[in-house]
Amino acid sequence: MNVNAIKANFNKLGIEMKIFFTLILCADAENGAGEVNKVRIAKYLKTTPQTVGKYLKNFVECNMIKYKYSGRFAINPDFYYVGPTETKERAKNDYAQFKSDM
Repeated sequence: MNVNAIKANFNKLGIEMKIFFTLILCADAENGAGEVNKVRIAKYLKTTPQTVGKYLKNFVECNMIKYKYSGRFAINPDFYYVGPTETKERAKNDYAQFKSDM
């Protein structure tokens, strides 16, 4: 994943993609898990927490992420994982065990 390319072109993206890439930028590179705050994301992207929540719910429904109301999330490795093949299975297992509140 080319983080510099995401950052360089971030302002050209629509709000939905900005939210998703914000999750990617906040995620641990190895397992795709992280923690975010909807209010802080909304302020950063100049939108509302309700808009952020709506898109998080859409991402959950599409099995792109799993999300807890505490702010913890995990990105589906099929969308995100860039590490060695042998550790991708561990990332998939971690994702399968992550319990979503949505």
